[in-house]
Amino acid sequence: MRGRLWPVADEKKLRDCFAAGMDIPGIFQEFGGKYSADGIRMKMFRLGLVERAESLCSTSTTTSTTTSSLCAAPVSVAKTVDEAVVFLDLKIPEKLPSLEDKLKVLCAASTALEQPNLSRNSVFRLRALIDSLRSYQTMFSGYVHISELEKEVVELRKKLAFEMSKSQDAVSQNVSS
Repeated sequence: MRGRLWPVADEKKLRDCFAAGMDIPGIFQEFGGKYSADGIRMKMFRLGLVERAESLCSTSTTTSTTTSSLCAAPVSVAKTVDEAVVFLDLKIPEKLPSLEDKLKVLCAASTALEQPNLSRNSVFRLRALIDSLRSYQTMFSGYVHISELEKEVVELRKKLAFEMSKSQDAVSQNVSS
């Protein structure tokens, strides 16, 4: 369930506090208790200031392994630049993860959806993860197919070059005889 709407001025103040590097308790004090710490976390998540479900974690302990594992994950931090959110930690891997690795993540996300009492945002994030993994599977299969075709073309070019040099040698020998 969503809380009350934040005035635009308060959203801007929250963005400014976040950009200044303030933590949740500091932001809580800055607002003078107008919003709860959990409310501040949720707003930071909804504004895209934090990427992971850590923003959904309250200070109380949880019994769900899914939630606690999501909360323990590092948070990707974003900076605001002219009201736009820019993620700073997008890392391009040297090698693509195998399809097996991604299928394992898909299995884990599907299993996590079976957990009771998931928050609405956790369900949305898991579904988005599953959708992105399906896209990855499709693109990865296409990538593997194209890679195989490229290898085949390289081999065929080598064979063609060898056959052409053989035939040129044969023509040269016939001309010189």
